[in-house]
Amino acid sequence: MPYLSGDHLDFRGADLSGLDLVGAYLAGARMSGCRFDGARGTVVGPVLVDEHGAGSLDGAELETWFAARGAESIRVHVAA
Repeated sequence: MPYLSGDHLDFRGADLSGLDLVGAYLAGARMSGCRFDGARGTVVGPVLVDEHGAGSLDGAELETWFAARGAESIRVHVAA
């Protein structure tokens, strides 16, 4: 069972700084405008990254997106 299940939840604009996201299931979560300063862990995507929920990222592209928003080290496992 994942530590955090954000499946299709709306996190837009949330400050998720410093969280340990080990095992977080974030598939379909809306995350535009979030802050991730110092966050780390392993997540399952894809994540919706634009304001309107039309653009999603997964894998290495999502890792880059998290890093650009301050994440310390987040790895993304692509859902099978």
